[in-house]
Amino acid sequence: MCVQDAQSQQQSQPGRAADPQADAAAGLAKAMGSLATSQIYLLEDMNKTAQDPEFRKLRTGYWSYFHDTQQPSSGQKCVALFQNLKGAVQLSGPGSSYKGAMLTLMGLDIPKPSTVAHIKVTLDQGDGNPQTVNVFNYAVAQGKLGAVSFGIPTAEALLQGMTKNDMTFKVSVDGKQVIDTFYHDGLQAREQLRLCLAGRPKI
Repeated sequence: MCVQDAQSQQQSQPGRAADPQADAAAGLAKAMGSLATSQIYLLEDMNKTAQDPEFRKLRTGYWSYFHDTQQPSSGQKCVALFQNLKGAVQLSGPGSSYKGAMLTLMGLDIPKPSTVAHIKVTLDQGDGNPQTVNVFNYAVAQGKLGAVSFGIPTAEALLQGMTKNDMTFKVSVDGKQVIDTFYHDGLQAREQLRLCLAGRPKI
């Protein structure tokens, strides 16, 4: 999946707000980050056991899908969110004020700045071609979780980047790894996103 430098992303979209939380895609990232955190923190509940159905679900990882409920045919606010014990992977399409797509990774060890920041990170997707780019970095879930959002030029580029059923995502900041997560059943998620972007989400 080819990501775009945050600075290049801003230059290619004149008038776009610099704060990713100001646009629809990042607003969804924040909301879904809260959802992901509530599940990730099962690890810290000593009353949970390996037999707990929610824990088992999170251990193997699972997808959730979201769309514009007010105007499902708009093809906007399409989100595929994969949650697992290592963190969350979110793939977002265009919103009302944002015309590109985003890959957002959320995890416990990602920096959690008090305000949105631009930081340089290295993304390794296991393809032998790590990418070093500037990204948006912010805190979600009341500051308990950090997020990094990578710009993707278009929704079609996002879909074209989802070529494998299983993908891994490792992010390093200043040489220190801050998340190592994954998703499976990616081709199914790609089809769900494709339908949503075409204005035909599965409801």
